[in-house]
Amino acid sequence: MSPLPEDAHETAHYRALGLLANPFLAPAMDGTFDGRDYEMTAAANALLGEIVAAAAQEKAKPIVVNKTADVPSSYSLRSIGFVEHAIVADDSLDVLHAYVPLFLMRVGRVRATLRVVAERLSFREFDKTLACYVERVLAEPDESLIAYQVIGEERLAAFADTFRADPLATIDSLFGDPNTVERRPELTEVGDARGANLEANVDDEESTPEIDSTVGDAPGTDIVLGEEADARDEDNLDQEVMDYLVEYTKVHLSPVVARALRVYRERGLAALTSEFSITKAPRKTLAAVIKFARTRFDKIVLIYDGFDGWGQVPPDTRMQIASTLSEIRWALESDAVLVMMLQKGEVSELEEQFGAGTQLEWSFPGVIALQDAPDELDATTVNRWLDAAAYPGSEPITLDDRVLRALADASHDSLRLFVTKAAAAVESAAEHGASALDDEALEAGIAAEWSEEATE
Repeated sequence: MSPLPEDAHETAHYRALGLLANPFLAPAMDGTFDGRDYEMTAAANALLGEIVAAAAQEKAKPIVVNKTADVPSSYSLRSIGFVEHAIVADDSLDVLHAYVPLFLMRVGRVRATLRVVAERLSFREFDKTLACYVERVLAEPDESLIAYQVIGEERLAAFADTFRADPLATIDSLFGDPNTVERRPELTEVGDARGANLEANVDDEESTPEIDSTVGDAPGTDIVLGEEADARDEDNLDQEVMDYLVEYTKVHLSPVVARALRVYRERGLAALTSEFSITKAPRKTLAAVIKFARTRFDKIVLIYDGFDGWGQVPPDTRMQIASTLSEIRWALESDAVLVMMLQKGEVSELEEQFGAGTQLEWSFPGVIALQDAPDELDATTVNRWLDAAAYPGSEPITLDDRVLRALADASHDSLRLFVTKAAAAVESAAEHGASALDDEALEAGIAAEWSEEATE
């Protein structure tokens, strides 16, 4: 059978084998076998490999995915969906991603990216990111802050001891249930017009503030501030810690991020997402939010797609978008990896702008053959799937591997049967920590049989 995505393991599970993933596990959409699923999985694995390699670099080049016009766009869309699923489900990759389609830039060329990063960060187990950030703050105390002088060295040190004994439990105790979307449901009925009053595209100057008196506060802020004042009157340690974290963040990182942390404690994840996005200087705030995220993640991956209608975009707008994406690339060169999903020959401004980036072809060369002969075992196709799944820097496994060759022979040229056996062999080797496919893996592969019933 071909397991569904939730049956897949993290990349670390296959690392000893020199693989990013099991190339013979493809998400069958309806429980039936279709070799073209493996073509899309291979494309996804190839991009994932480039992302892993880029994340390990101090300053990574952009990745340009050249999409073909020879197959329907659904192939690329499903492949990028596989990549997104892998990143979200796999903490061992240590990357956070944001998928930004062209149409979203109607809200602002930089604001679109900020909005998606804010949402992904907020709903990616935010308490884990917050714990990493708090550890960074506690490691470098700022004695000049008013909040530090209020809490004092001893009380802050006591909190630090409690935090380090159990970081997540301490964060959840201080900020509340990390899975709560809205802690104050009554405030969801109160309109928040701040975002509508912000200019879509602005030129951030060094002197441009992220927040000023014209931005305003989130709904319910007056109630929250009153409750915080009452907590201070009661000599509440949690409130003193919050005051220190907020002031520290405002001074050393961003007033927007500082405000977002306070609002998250009072309101929850939905308000947190909004607060990250309410800014008069989106470039500054985007850089700050990504710096915040980097306390947990090795890199932030920004995926730009949806340029199919690029030719209908006015020339001035095309140049503005190209310029903005270049600015984002250089401003975040140490923190983010840009992935440009481009239809070759149709997005000239961006192809020129990012021509020096890592080039990856998504041509899906096996699609036609698999459509005409869906169960034919072709060595060239299988070797390409194996190559795409190789961990960066590892020697790709090929069909000449003795275990895979034996499984191919046992499959009698049936691709469906071969991928079933090969998937089982790879899983077996990964489970017992082998560095290569071995006799135990071969035994597991030989025993595996395709079952239509198992997928229904």
